[in-house]
Amino acid sequence: KGPFVAKMTVPAALQASTAASPCGNTLSLCSGINLKIGGSPTATGGLAPYTYMWTNSTSPETLTVAEPTVSPAATTTYYVQVTDANGDTATDQVTVVVIPSPTAHAGSDITVCDGTQITLGDMPAASGGVTPYTYSWMDSNIPFTPMSIDANPIIFPWAIGSPMISTYTLTVTGANGCSATDAVSVTV
Repeated sequence: KGPFVAKMTVPAALQASTAASPCGNTLSLCSGINLKIGGSPTATGGLAPYTYMWTNSTSPETLTVAEPTVSPAATTTYYVQVTDANGDTATDQVTVVVIPSPTAHAGSDITVCDGTQITLGDMPAASGGVTPYTYSWMDSNIPFTPMSIDANPIIFPWAIGSPMISTYTLTVTGANGCSATDAVSVTV
Protein backbone atom coordinates (compact mmCIF):
# COMPACT_ATOMS: atom_id res chain seq x y z
CA LYS A 1 0.00 0.00 0.00
CA GLY A 2 2.81 2.57 0.00
CA PRO A 3 4.40 4.73 2.64
CA PHE A 4 2.26 6.55 5.16
CA VAL A 5 2.96 10.30 5.43
CA ALA A 6 1.76 12.28 8.44
CA LYS A 7 1.54 16.06 8.31
CA MET A 8 1.78 18.06 11.46
CA THR A 9 1.28 21.81 11.65
CA VAL A 10 3.56 23.51 14.16
CA PRO A 11 2.31 26.93 15.25
CA ALA A 12 4.61 29.90 14.86
CA ALA A 13 6.57 30.85 17.95
CA LEU A 14 4.61 32.83 20.51
CA GLN A 15 5.33 36.57 20.38
CA ALA A 16 4.20 39.45 22.59
CA SER A 17 3.86 42.96 21.18
CA THR A 18 3.32 46.30 22.86
CA ALA A 19 4.15 48.30 19.74
CA ALA A 20 0.97 50.33 19.57
CA SER A 21 2.87 53.18 17.92
CA PRO A 22 4.85 53.49 14.71
CA CYS A 23 7.55 55.05 16.92
CA GLY A 24 8.31 51.75 18.64
CA ASN A 25 7.82 50.90 22.28
CA THR A 26 7.49 54.44 23.61
CA LEU A 27 4.16 56.25 23.74
CA SER A 28 3.41 59.80 24.92
CA LEU A 29 0.30 61.26 26.47
CA CYS A 30 -0.74 64.41 28.28
CA SER A 31 -1.15 64.01 32.04
CA GLY A 32 -4.66 63.09 33.09
CA ILE A 33 -5.47 61.30 29.80
CA ASN A 34 -6.31 57.59 29.41
CA LEU A 35 -4.35 55.48 26.92
CA LYS A 36 -4.86 51.93 25.66
CA ILE A 37 -1.56 50.00 25.56
CA GLY A 38 -0.73 46.73 23.88
CA GLY A 39 -0.10 45.68 20.32
CA SER A 40 -2.74 45.01 17.74
CA PRO A 41 -2.78 42.14 18.56
CA THR A 42 -0.77 41.87 21.78
CA ALA A 43 -0.09 38.13 21.20
CA THR A 44 0.61 36.21 18.00
CA GLY A 45 1.81 32.70 17.25
CA GLY A 46 1.78 29.92 19.80
CA LEU A 47 -1.53 28.26 20.60
CA ALA A 48 -4.57 30.31 21.62
CA PRO A 49 -6.12 31.08 24.03
CA TYR A 50 -3.65 33.46 25.63
CA THR A 51 -3.43 34.88 29.13
CA TYR A 52 -1.88 38.26 29.87
CA MET A 53 -0.11 39.66 32.91
CA TRP A 54 0.81 43.35 32.80
CA THR A 55 2.96 44.89 35.53
CA ASN A 56 4.58 48.29 35.72
CA SER A 57 7.58 50.10 37.15
CA THR A 58 5.69 52.30 39.61
CA SER A 59 3.04 50.21 41.40
CA PRO A 60 2.22 46.62 42.36
CA GLU A 61 -0.94 46.69 40.21
CA THR A 62 -1.36 43.75 37.78
CA LEU A 63 -3.61 43.95 34.71
CA THR A 64 -4.87 40.80 32.95
CA VAL A 65 -6.39 41.99 29.65
CA ALA A 66 -4.75 42.08 26.22
CA GLU A 67 -4.92 45.88 25.81
CA PRO A 68 -5.35 47.62 29.19
CA THR A 69 -6.24 51.29 29.53
CA VAL A 70 -3.79 53.25 31.70
CA SER A 71 -3.47 56.81 32.99
CA PRO A 72 -0.12 57.08 34.74
CA ALA A 73 0.72 60.18 36.78
CA ALA A 74 4.40 59.96 35.77
CA THR A 75 6.42 58.27 33.06
CA THR A 76 5.93 54.52 33.55
CA THR A 77 7.23 51.35 31.87
CA TYR A 78 4.66 48.55 31.46
CA TYR A 79 5.74 44.92 31.06
CA VAL A 80 3.55 42.20 29.55
CA GLN A 81 3.98 38.46 29.85
CA VAL A 82 1.81 36.42 27.48
CA THR A 83 1.24 32.72 28.13
CA ASP A 84 -0.33 30.47 25.50
CA ALA A 85 -2.33 27.22 25.89
CA ASN A 86 0.93 25.21 25.75
CA GLY A 87 2.40 27.17 28.67
CA ASP A 88 4.92 28.95 26.45
CA THR A 89 5.62 32.57 27.40
CA ALA A 90 6.73 35.71 25.63
CA THR A 91 7.40 39.20 27.01
CA ASP A 92 7.57 42.78 25.84
CA GLN A 93 7.47 46.25 27.36
CA VAL A 94 6.29 49.75 26.54
CA THR A 95 7.21 53.06 28.19
CA VAL A 96 4.47 55.68 28.52
CA VAL A 97 5.98 59.16 28.73
CA VAL A 98 3.71 61.61 30.58
CA ILE A 99 3.76 65.15 29.19
CA PRO A 100 2.75 67.83 31.72
CA SER A 101 -0.65 69.44 31.20
CA PRO A 102 -1.41 72.97 32.37
CA THR A 103 -3.98 73.73 35.05
CA ALA A 104 -6.73 76.21 34.15
CA HIS A 105 -7.88 78.70 36.80
CA ALA A 106 -11.24 80.24 35.80
CA GLY A 107 -11.77 81.78 39.24
CA SER A 108 -14.47 81.51 41.89
CA ASP A 109 -18.19 81.69 41.21
CA ILE A 110 -19.53 85.21 41.74
CA THR A 111 -22.80 87.15 42.02
CA VAL A 112 -22.85 90.73 40.67
CA CYS A 113 -25.30 93.53 39.83
CA ASP A 114 -26.29 94.37 36.23
CA GLY A 115 -23.46 95.99 34.28
CA THR A 116 -20.79 95.49 36.93
CA GLN A 117 -17.31 95.19 35.42
CA ILE A 118 -15.58 91.94 36.33
CA THR A 119 -12.39 90.25 35.24
CA LEU A 120 -12.67 86.53 34.56
CA GLY A 121 -10.02 84.08 35.69
CA ASP A 122 -7.53 83.95 38.49
CA MET A 123 -4.22 85.75 38.24
CA PRO A 124 -2.59 83.79 36.68
CA ALA A 125 -5.29 82.02 34.66
CA ALA A 126 -2.98 79.05 34.07
CA SER A 127 -0.09 77.25 35.71
CA GLY A 128 1.99 74.14 35.15
CA GLY A 129 2.46 72.47 31.79
CA VAL A 130 4.64 74.12 29.16
CA THR A 131 4.44 77.85 28.41
CA PRO A 132 3.49 79.87 26.48
CA TYR A 133 -0.24 79.21 26.83
CA THR A 134 -3.16 79.94 24.56
CA TYR A 135 -6.54 80.76 26.08
CA SER A 136 -10.11 80.33 24.90
CA TRP A 137 -13.16 81.46 26.90
CA MET A 138 -16.67 80.23 26.04
CA ASP A 139 -19.94 81.74 27.31
CA SER A 140 -22.71 79.19 28.00
CA ASN A 141 -25.23 81.65 26.52
CA ILE A 142 -23.32 81.88 23.22
CA PRO A 143 -22.38 78.29 22.36
CA PHE A 144 -19.80 77.28 19.74
CA THR A 145 -18.20 80.74 19.49
CA PRO A 146 -15.17 81.66 21.59
CA MET A 147 -15.93 84.79 23.63
CA SER A 148 -12.29 85.76 24.20
CA ILE A 149 -8.72 84.55 23.73
CA ASP A 150 -7.37 86.75 26.53
CA ALA A 151 -6.13 85.17 29.76
CA ASN A 152 -8.32 87.49 31.86
CA PRO A 153 -11.10 89.08 29.80
CA ILE A 154 -13.13 91.94 31.24
CA ILE A 155 -16.91 91.56 30.95
CA PHE A 156 -19.99 93.61 31.90
CA PRO A 157 -22.74 91.01 32.45
CA TRP A 158 -26.39 92.05 32.10
CA ALA A 159 -29.47 90.06 33.03
CA ILE A 160 -32.51 89.80 30.81
CA GLY A 161 -34.84 88.98 33.65
CA SER A 162 -33.17 88.27 36.96
CA PRO A 163 -31.43 86.20 38.09
CA MET A 164 -29.43 85.03 35.10
CA ILE A 165 -26.55 82.58 35.41
CA SER A 166 -23.81 82.36 32.81
CA THR A 167 -21.05 79.77 32.89
CA TYR A 168 -17.74 80.84 31.40
CA THR A 169 -15.44 77.96 30.47
CA LEU A 170 -11.72 78.53 30.13
CA THR A 171 -9.59 76.17 28.02
CA VAL A 172 -5.83 76.57 28.42
CA THR A 173 -3.48 74.89 25.95
CA GLY A 174 0.24 74.64 26.63
CA ALA A 175 2.98 74.89 24.00
CA ASN A 176 3.19 71.07 24.01
CA GLY A 177 -0.47 70.73 22.91
CA CYS A 178 -1.76 69.51 26.29
CA SER A 179 -4.84 71.33 27.59
CA ALA A 180 -7.08 71.76 30.62
CA THR A 181 -10.43 73.38 31.32
CA ASP A 182 -12.10 75.10 34.25
CA ALA A 183 -15.36 76.99 34.58
CA VAL A 184 -16.79 79.86 36.59
CA SER A 185 -20.47 80.79 37.09
CA VAL A 186 -21.54 84.42 37.11
CA THR A 187 -24.98 85.22 38.51
CA VAL A 188 -26.51 88.61 37.69
